[in-house]
Amino acid sequence: MTFKDLGHSSFASVSKEEWLAKARKELKEKPYEDLFWQHPELGEIEPYLTQEEVEAGFTLPPKAYGGEMNDWQIRQTFRIQPDSKTTEVNAHLLKALEHGAGGVVLEIAEGVDADKVSEVLKGVYLEMIDLTLVFSKGDLLVEEKLINALKIKQENHLKKGCIAFDPITEAFHQGAGACAVQEDHLSAHLTSLKHDRFRAFRVEAANYFEAGMSEVHEIAIALHLGQLYWKAMQKHGMSGDSVSPLIEFHLSAGSSYFTSIAKFRCFRQMWAHLAEASGIQEDCSVVTWVHATGSQRHFAQNDKHNNLLRLTTSAMAAVLGGCDSLDLPSFEPWRTQEAHHYRWSRNIQHLLKDESMLNVVADPAGGSYYIEELTNRMIDAAAGAFEALEQQPITTAGGTTLVTGWLQNDRKALEDAFISGNQALIGVNKYQPDQPVSEESWERLGGRLRPLRLAHLNNRK
Repeated sequence: MTFKDLGHSSFASVSKEEWLAKARKELKEKPYEDLFWQHPELGEIEPYLTQEEVEAGFTLPPKAYGGEMNDWQIRQTFRIQPDSKTTEVNAHLLKALEHGAGGVVLEIAEGVDADKVSEVLKGVYLEMIDLTLVFSKGDLLVEEKLINALKIKQENHLKKGCIAFDPITEAFHQGAGACAVQEDHLSAHLTSLKHDRFRAFRVEAANYFEAGMSEVHEIAIALHLGQLYWKAMQKHGMSGDSVSPLIEFHLSAGSSYFTSIAKFRCFRQMWAHLAEASGIQEDCSVVTWVHATGSQRHFAQNDKHNNLLRLTTSAMAAVLGGCDSLDLPSFEPWRTQEAHHYRWSRNIQHLLKDESMLNVVADPAGGSYYIEELTNRMIDAAAGAFEALEQQPITTAGGTTLVTGWLQNDRKALEDAFISGNQALIGVNKYQPDQPVSEESWERLGGRLRPLRLAHLNNRK
């Protein structure tokens, strides 16, 4: 059946001038230009675009997970502290796997040994899941010893997943002025993962976004760091075709729906272009793993259930943009992590799969003239930022200054937009509950980076 069979041809063609005349008549006294979206990074975007005004939509590269469809892996994060009760964490982990999680992220604090991690993984068929190990301190020797010990304790079934190894980002956020990829560290890291299906690096671009950076700059940093690790592995003697599958990118899905969709589509297209320019031989080598996390930087502490809606928006954007895996945090992360909070977050993803069927259509956002235009503009903007990083890379002091400037300027612009009311966020700077914000609650968040804490803006007016 074709559109013609459905009577599509009976619709008369309408020029943009005719459409604008009709729109202005319906708007009466209100100017049509008031409907334009003043995007903070991408400029003025018109609400109506004709096919002629938009560049031809591109075909996104295939995904690492899901094949030709749009399926994604549901992940859940568990933190292991030295004083964690391993039996409780293990019970929550097994419950998550029983109820649909296909991947597990273990955030391992300093001082946690292999025995404790092994107890948390008791009863888990590691060959059936994707396991990501995140270490709170970038000590390669500790990571290598723990990984090797885990392989022995888990009868060498620890072969599938990702080691969140990103020394450049780690050094940057610890205040180091320069951080080169050390060849001996790289060699030891890759050797420890030899013959396994572990991804060797995870570019933590989401950390920059959570600290207040814009989507465009987050993409540029992710591409830049990915390229640095790519080149480092090639110096290690690896072919270009074997490099891309060893890198995982961690991006944050924000609450700006269309912007987040465009961000994931933009990144996948730009990384594929960089991979092709690196001289790969196989078409599948443009594929890399893109992991998404629901952003917490716009969470409202006093309107916690609205955070579930924000997580739903973030999840839909990441999925429609083509993420390979998705992890949604608790809608109330400042409190003790309760199992039902994470169950609600997991259920958001189940609803998107089992009821909304977002996993069965490849590139569902493709062909939307508005989203294609937004994606193209973001590619242009991110390309400019990426070129700036090429001139002042993060591995030099000058690059650190550039990235720090981006972070400070982007964060201030975001805060000013909320404080002034130019950008509204329900429960934060609009329709605020009466309950005051508690500083102590935010201090319980922990982690390497705390969110932007925009929930405090109601106290700064």
